Amino acid sequence: MLNRREDEAARWAARTGGSVVELHAYAVDPGAPRPAQEQQVLHQLHHVYPETRAAKVLDVRHEWREDCPLFAIGGCVDRPTVRTADPGLVVAGDIVRALTSRSR
Repeated sequence: MLNRREDEAARWAARTGGSVVELHAYAVDPGAPRPAQEQQVLHQLHHVYPETRAAKVLDVRHEWREDCPLFAIGGCVDRPTVRTADPGLVVAGDIVRALTSRSR
């Protein structure tokens, strides 16, 4: 939750009694319909954290920017996955391929 790390978000959470959750979607196709992508990110939040399904949304702000050079569009296939050939070793970090419908 962003309100645990950022002052403006903490003030908003204190004022409203809510929490600030920041979601990111990297390397989205520029031609993709924005409402569908925004719903997909929210769906993935609910999949990973089912308890968020019951949360009431008090405010939503979407930012669409092209300022993340590490994650070029289409670059997902070249990034490592979490799993490795060694069952006792997994990979973590920003460079790891995120779970998407294409990588399942």
